[in-house]
Amino acid sequence: MAYSSIEELLNNVSAFEEKLTEFYSSLRDRTENNGVKLLTYYLSRNRKHLQQAMNDFNKDDLDKAESLFNIVKDNNGIFGLSLELPLETAIYGIQKAGDLGIKVILDPGGISKDTDYSELLKQDIFLIKPNEHEAKLLTGVEVTDFETAKKSAQCFFDSGIRNVLITHGKNGAYLAAQKKETHIPIPDIPKSDQADETGCGDQVTAVLCAEIALGTDILEASKIAVLAGTLQFNKVGIQPISRDEINWHG
Repeated sequence: MAYSSIEELLNNVSAFEEKLTEFYSSLRDRTENNGVKLLTYYLSRNRKHLQQAMNDFNKDDLDKAESLFNIVKDNNGIFGLSLELPLETAIYGIQKAGDLGIKVILDPGGISKDTDYSELLKQDIFLIKPNEHEAKLLTGVEVTDFETAKKSAQCFFDSGIRNVLITHGKNGAYLAAQKKETHIPIPDIPKSDQADETGCGDQVTAVLCAEIALGTDILEASKIAVLAGTLQFNKVGIQPISRDEINWHG
């Protein structure tokens, strides 16, 4: 089945998950085995419980983490976040980090096409790292190449965001920083028979945060992050990328 947009795909995935939950429930009703009952209950509820926990994550939870914020500040760390939490909480977290002088890196994974993010984008964000689909939802610009990526990045700059790294699958990534735009191609590494996109974007964000916290130049940090995402692509499932792997291929 072909999908005309990422939103249509996600909607179909959501519908499938609901049907799968109903299937687990029907299996539970048809068995007398307590082990099977327990397993199907866990499978059907786990996703909902996780989503509920994220939905309930609020300002009070961030205030309870005051000591963690101070540790990050004292160690020149990074406040990294995605949008798989309430928008109000995300904005509050960014403001809290800003008050302490902590750099914020935003991965907008989890955004919804029906939500207004204009207030979020006005916050003090050191760097935003959308993929091409998220960039289109946030700026209205369809990113297909380096030139359109520059136009999308300008929209983020107009909101006050200082640096932009747009990832674009097999095309690599586009960095707009310090009044300079750079196309970062996918690094030339040995291909694996086991390619999996799962976790690639998260891997890019994690390494980007780590490198910038270490003081690495933003261009070099972005190149290393794209390398890490490429290494992740050549693994099955989400597996840690080690410093040794990065150094070996870097």
